[in-house]
Amino acid sequence: MSAKGTLKQGRDPKFQALFAIKGVSANVYKMTLDQIVGPNGNTEFTSLVTVLGCNVGSKFDLDKLNYDKIIISSDADVDGLWIRSLLLAFFFKVLPEVVKAGKVYISEPPLYRVDDKKNPFVVNMADYMNRYALMASKEYKLGYKHKMASLDIEWLEKKDWIEFLDDTKTYVEDIQTLVSHYKVNDRLLEIVLSELITSGFDETASALSNIKKINIQHMMNRIGEEFGEIYFDDKDNIIRGVIDSKWQELEISEGLIRKATGILRIIRKWAPEEDGCIVIRNVKNFNEQNLSLLGALKILQKFKPNILHRYKGLITRPYYLNCGKLLVG
Repeated sequence: MSAKGTLKQGRDPKFQALFAIKGVSANVYKMTLDQIVGPNGNTEFTSLVTVLGCNVGSKFDLDKLNYDKIIISSDADVDGLWIRSLLLAFFFKVLPEVVKAGKVYISEPPLYRVDDKKNPFVVNMADYMNRYALMASKEYKLGYKHKMASLDIEWLEKKDWIEFLDDTKTYVEDIQTLVSHYKVNDRLLEIVLSELITSGFDETASALSNIKKINIQHMMNRIGEEFGEIYFDDKDNIIRGVIDSKWQELEISEGLIRKATGILRIIRKWAPEEDGCIVIRNVKNFNEQNLSLLGALKILQKFKPNILHRYKGLITRPYYLNCGKLLVG
């Protein structure tokens, strides 16, 4: 049974009925009507048609449908999505009139419980990102300066703001993963990866060919603007030096590029130009900060909803189930 246990606890029996589908439903896509329902048909689907009351084929009568809404409910995992797809295939093939009449629905179980007393349940990732964007935009505006000395700022529109936060939602964590692996400063790592993009990083080319494109002098000039005790060891082709009293060593290797592919995509799309910066403006006091992509996201990530629990399946909450009469689980 897909989701009957939780649905039984969450439904209102005064106007909601349950029909449990046992196991994985048959794939009706290439089956004939006789193979799907009837004496020689699938037992589960035959019983479902009987419960619906509207019959099928030439005997179909929408007026005899016993329920205003049919809600397909399955667990929030891969198996649940597969069962949902099979049930939808049944309705589209056998009872298309019911679908066209707007009688078939899907209940979407929550993905997360977050630290929000008023609305703790996050339905999906889009819901999570909208909350993140809403909270961040209450405090800050975000834009780009293409030249540090310029007064012109290109502020992100709402749709771009959400896209920016969605694309970069794991950027700080991904950088920190590499920092833990290579034992180097996070901003040093970001500059090196940004230099790969500036040098014309080609994801389809070999890592070695991308490494050869790097202008070492140009890269070290950029590093030197922020970290004065870093140098490039020509003999070993390694960046070395001290940052915040900690020794740093970083080789621009094929392994680094493979591990940083996702980060490089984000840098290409969202990092400021070489002579520019990201501007964060506090909407309350209008204070502005000129930052790197990493610096900006370190500030913004505090607005991510704090995830308390990741759900596998449906939870017991009637308001997720009150949109119909028959719940198919």
